[in-house]
Amino acid sequence: MSESDRDLLFVAAHRVGTLSGKLYHQADLTHSEMMLFHHVKRMQGSEGVRASELGRHLGISRPGTSHLLTALENKGLIERVTSKKDRRAVYVRLTDCGLERYQSMNAQIMECVGRVMVRLGHEKSVQLTILLNELADIMEEEIKACAQKK
Repeated sequence: MSESDRDLLFVAAHRVGTLSGKLYHQADLTHSEMMLFHHVKRMQGSEGVRASELGRHLGISRPGTSHLLTALENKGLIERVTSKKDRRAVYVRLTDCGLERYQSMNAQIMECVGRVMVRLGHEKSVQLTILLNELADIMEEEIKACAQKK
């Protein structure tokens, strides 16, 4: 692959990331806040989800997780609750306001993604999904390999 091809791929990936981020900014959330918010919703059980589990799942350090949770807490979207069974365990769950906001944002994002998929067509949408997952897997492996070389 030529240097020009690498540049084109890098620029295209950056454009998609930047444009995706604009969807979250319309909701007054950073990309990282939106990802954490989404995972709280997906992972929470009856008590919520452990803060440490969120960080591990997303590959975020403890301080980074805490920072993002504080931002979401200040916006009234999540709450931290100490476990009744184990006082050392802190669980995170969506507030009622957070659940409403999540459902509204998710509906808007899915509507936008749906329109994009219609414009691409079914076959290209499926191909793109496969390629993006393959790209993410390869990048994850390469990042791990680079980290091990250090």
